[in-house]
Amino acid sequence: MRSTTPLTVLILALLLPPGSTVAGEIYRHEDENGNVTYSDEPADDDSEAMELDPLPEVSLPDGTARERRDRSSESERDDGNDGQQGYQSIEVTQPEHDSAFWRGDGLVVVRFQSQPSLRSGHHYALELDGERTRQSRSTSFTLENMNRGTHEVVIHVVNANGETVSSSDVTRFTLHRPSQLN
Repeated sequence: MRSTTPLTVLILALLLPPGSTVAGEIYRHEDENGNVTYSDEPADDDSEAMELDPLPEVSLPDGTARERRDRSSESERDDGNDGQQGYQSIEVTQPEHDSAFWRGDGLVVVRFQSQPSLRSGHHYALELDGERTRQSRSTSFTLENMNRGTHEVVIHVVNANGETVSSSDVTRFTLHRPSQLN
């Protein structure tokens, strides 16, 4: 009889469609010493077939349906006359929208870009989870000791009068961190 090689297992795994499940039975066996084992094959006639609930399915949000957060009024947008107010785009480049990542220390760097570059008298404002928290002329914000969970960021361009000129789309990300209880 020929043994199964890791390459064969890899090829079979790649041929299965993602998320496919293989139906089978799980058997519970208790030996004479009281040790319980579980297997996909019965150990002997005393093994019991188990009835298990189906595994839950998890789906990620659709990344194509991003919310638009342009809070500019028509008067604040570039109408082509003065060329001073409007920005063609503001895009968060890091973290990626709907991304999830591990960071034990809770450090998250938000990077972004605007077209055109920031104008004189304007600055960027970071909105984190619905609250404006920081302002800068730099194209990144470093967030330290962030709580684990899902967060949303929006970058705003603010003029010298404190008015929002343009805003990025909402960027949602999930930060995984070890529990502080463990």
